[in-house]
Amino acid sequence: MGQRGPLPKPTSARAREGNPRRRPLPTDEPSPAEIAIDRLPPPPDHLTADAKQVFSALAKLLSDSKLLTVADVLPIELLADCYTQWIKALKIRAEAGVITQMLNRDGEVIGSCESAESKLCRSLAADCNRWFKVLGLGPAYRVGLRMTTDGADEIEDPLAASIANG
Repeated sequence: MGQRGPLPKPTSARAREGNPRRRPLPTDEPSPAEIAIDRLPPPPDHLTADAKQVFSALAKLLSDSKLLTVADVLPIELLADCYTQWIKALKIRAEAGVITQMLNRDGEVIGSCESAESKLCRSLAADCNRWFKVLGLGPAYRVGLRMTTDGADEIEDPLAASIANG
């Protein structure tokens, strides 16, 4: 059975915040997030053309924000694929509708329920949201993240600045 409760705070975050509990920080923990990527990775060949565009846009966004690392490439790939599937499912749901009528054997309407297309959209949206969370792509997912640049005392959110600058 998995660990219950909220996820533990990453060691890098504890070190950045000053380790208020004064417990020793683990020193043998792998840290792939610290291995920054200097150039944009090419989109994988197995992605669709739409997913490749999403992959490139997300990689550029994280790279421009100086947040792209080796550990982010696979989650970006999965998010790009999931996002394009969600867009396709939205188009199908628009044609099929959100509500499906239930019929009895005689063809009479006995009730209604959510359509399979609507359930698929909801499921894919939840998957996309999980990947957004993994990559920190949302204000709620960056709460507590603090970055300083060039020794300045000013704290800025590079992802928000990148979005604001277009």
